[in-house]
Amino acid sequence: MFKTISMDPPWPEFGGGKIKRGAQAHYGLIRTKEEILRVILQATSPCMVFDPIGRPMQTERGVWQPDPEGCLLWMWATRNHLPMAFWLIEALGFRYVTDFVWVKGGPLRQLIIEGGRLSQDSLKQLRGVVKLAKGGLGQWSTSQHEHLLMARIGKVDKPAPQDRMPSVIVAPREEHSVKPAVFYDWMEKLGPEGPRLEMFARGPQEGWTVWGDQA
Repeated sequence: MFKTISMDPPWPEFGGGKIKRGAQAHYGLIRTKEEILRVILQATSPCMVFDPIGRPMQTERGVWQPDPEGCLLWMWATRNHLPMAFWLIEALGFRYVTDFVWVKGGPLRQLIIEGGRLSQDSLKQLRGVVKLAKGGLGQWSTSQHEHLLMARIGKVDKPAPQDRMPSVIVAPREEHSVKPAVFYDWMEKLGPEGPRLEMFARGPQEGWTVWGDQA
């Protein structure tokens, strides 16, 4: 069973306008929260078992196996689909704990900022230190950040004060949907000791079991 689970569900981020800039240009999307839940619960991966006389047989096993005695769930969510994300957390049997924000920086600089709201003066100072990425999709504002929601099931020890993760991290944006390595470092640091799973993974991740059509 897994002690830490990370996922970046394929939220229905289709985008608007004549030029299709949504996530559908990069991978298949799932339109409803119920369908995302079904995909998670029914996900399987190949495994090898042995029949009664010791002959190896390839079969499938369920991927979604959080440890009910203690597991942290890290769920990426775009701001348009936060209500879906909170629904999904509860539907999976987890309890929301807190959230973190990835501010998408330019390719050359990286900065970690600890907590709090950014005032206009602070934002001006920030722009002088790290180049923010070009604004993304949005009809009321252009998106330059993503949310990382943390939830738990069972008992998970809180980190010591000196080991707590900053609530806001500015890090460069890379390929579409690829998350900065610093977040994996924090997940491993704050999560319980034990197996780790990444669902809807974009590729291999050292120390993690990965599942997804791009993994």
